[in-house]
Amino acid sequence: MTSATYTNHYDTPAYQSGNWKKPGNMRNLVSMVLLMVFTLGIYFLYWVYQTTEYANRDKSIPHHTPVVQLLLVLFVPYYELYWFYKTSKKLTHLGEPFEVFDDNSIVTLLLGIFGLDFIGAVVLQDQINKIEAVTSGAGIGATGEAVCKHCHAVFPNDAHTCPKCGNPYKKPFTKTIGFAILVAALGILLIAGLLIGIIYYGTHAQPDEGWNWNEITSGQEAGNNTSKVDELREANSPKYGEVIETAPGRWALVKDGVVNTDFTGIAENENGIWYLENGYVNFNFSGTLEDGKGNSYTVEKGEVVDQKTAA
Repeated sequence: MTSATYTNHYDTPAYQSGNWKKPGNMRNLVSMVLLMVFTLGIYFLYWVYQTTEYANRDKSIPHHTPVVQLLLVLFVPYYELYWFYKTSKKLTHLGEPFEVFDDNSIVTLLLGIFGLDFIGAVVLQDQINKIEAVTSGAGIGATGEAVCKHCHAVFPNDAHTCPKCGNPYKKPFTKTIGFAILVAALGILLIAGLLIGIIYYGTHAQPDEGWNWNEITSGQEAGNNTSKVDELREANSPKYGEVIETAPGRWALVKDGVVNTDFTGIAENENGIWYLENGYVNFNFSGTLEDGKGNSYTVEKGEVVDQKTAA
């Protein structure tokens, strides 16, 4: 069995053979993206704080307080564009002594302009990973730890062979920045799709047509086999309240100054006959209602436009 010490061409301290450990500031890019996606961006804010703190190691540019930068990114529109640009510049300065010359300031700025913040975060974190890799004795392409299947030695995943036993190794695609960017793009599409779906559903959702009136008015029938619908149709019964406008574009069944949220049914006022749910006119409903006696009501956007009485 052979033994070797892994080195690189950056004149940095080499790690002990088979005992390399991933630096604390080196992040798994895919895990980082998944955390950002599943926390709906909350982890991104944490990452902004941590990255600002890391970039402050560059003394050539004035120190930026992490909390202040986080608040500015959170509350000031488009400030994140400036933050991406300046932070990338600071990371470039940090990497120069180790021949890590990546300057992604323009790239991250453009990504931010197009709303691709997660991908911008991947690019910046990759800069940090390269700096951390080189300073730890690994090569510039290391993105994490690799474990030899033969001798179980731990070494940087940019190596082509195990430094302890010489067993061949190839870094999987899932450990590359390309895969992380792909995951980030899919995550952005997922979040965008969810937001579009929520907005669309909120503005276009309507109850199912053809509801059965008995199901809707379950437990709300009045005595003597007379329904609330009949009572309210004959006159605006004070027993249940009066349909009035409580706010611009919002009508409700009000009794003694309080909305009668126990009522679901049909009521009328001088403007027409209306379908109410939990005391409010449902202007989003269009369909047909039945009262269980063979009578049906055709409703369009909350207003009864046609009635059919049982023979």
